[in-house]
Amino acid sequence: MKKIACITGTRGEYGAISSVLREISKSHDFDLVVIATGMHLMPEFGNTINEINKDGYEIHKINAVYKKDTLGSTLKFISGFLDGLTDELVKLKPDLILLIGDRAEMLAGAIAGQYLNIPVAHLSGGDLTGHVDDSVRHAITKLSDFHFPTNERSKETIIKMGEAEERVHLVGATSIDNIKNKEIPEKEKIAKKYDLNVSKPYIIALQHPVINEIDDVEKHTKNMMDVIVDLKIQSVVIYPNADAGGRKIIDIINQYKNYPFIKIAKNVEYKNYFGLLKYASAIVGNSSSAIIESPSFKIPAINIGTRQIGRLKAENVIDIGYEKEEIIKAIKKSLDDETFKSRCRQCKSPYGDGTAGKKIVKILSELKSKNKIMKKKTSFEK
Repeated sequence: MKKIACITGTRGEYGAISSVLREISKSHDFDLVVIATGMHLMPEFGNTINEINKDGYEIHKINAVYKKDTLGSTLKFISGFLDGLTDELVKLKPDLILLIGDRAEMLAGAIAGQYLNIPVAHLSGGDLTGHVDDSVRHAITKLSDFHFPTNERSKETIIKMGEAEERVHLVGATSIDNIKNKEIPEKEKIAKKYDLNVSKPYIIALQHPVINEIDDVEKHTKNMMDVIVDLKIQSVVIYPNADAGGRKIIDIINQYKNYPFIKIAKNVEYKNYFGLLKYASAIVGNSSSAIIESPSFKIPAINIGTRQIGRLKAENVIDIGYEKEEIIKAIKKSLDDETFKSRCRQCKSPYGDGTAGKKIVKILSELKSKNKIMKKKTSFEK
């Protein structure tokens, strides 16, 4: 039986990879261990470790957290996590490390895999956002042994980076699996949980910090929140991730907590998050979820700023800047423009058919010996 160690540090990436973990746990070929760190262990971001506990996996915690709201705090987090991760991996002796996306936890995991001679499988590589995360994501790709991109463009990007084509498997986005296969709460349950009047429109607002725009993070967040107040629209505003600038965003959000039409959530369990998306009139902000998952619900996605500007998008996405006037115009279009709303209802997701987890586990079960896996050659060497 092969032991797989999956690394997770945030609610978003855990929700995205959860379909793969379910398939692994059902297989007789694998023994699964979840290594949890970062935001999962930070109560101020909603105690998301509880979601992993509820799923019943064997969890190993590495107590590395983002202690400050500065650029340097990310580097200190990577250093502390890599130190603890090294000890944990030496003890666990996994046959494979499973990673997803482009966060600091994943970069540390890829580095550890290479130096400890443990093969690395990377999900969601090759994406192009036009943002600093691209560099981290591509670095993880080069440190990984197997690749599971979400779309054709990303697959081509990975191959252009020199990765052997037989190691690159187009499977789609794993988060779509959850939408297709997970039971989504009824509208009344969502209304009760988040104190919403679902007979009226509501939006989801989720704004993460952007590292190279950190000096403007408060202004950008305030613009979005001021628009919500000006329009007096029901909104579920979700806390950001713990990257540098995240606490500044939280401080701004909480200045609006007394408006009765604004509901603030530290964390939203992914099943409930899909419920919010299903019944929402639009999602606003800069989360990758707005790009990848909203097309499955046929709702408008208003993409603010640069964080996702280069990502592959469906027809339901409106790209705008940070100014209030642009945000107001986009929200009004999402609520009132019947032609655009019809286009959203007909949009197709470029991110797969909801079977990524099954495909990934099937491919992993067919992998050969570790020594053969680690002898990776790039196309430049052929």
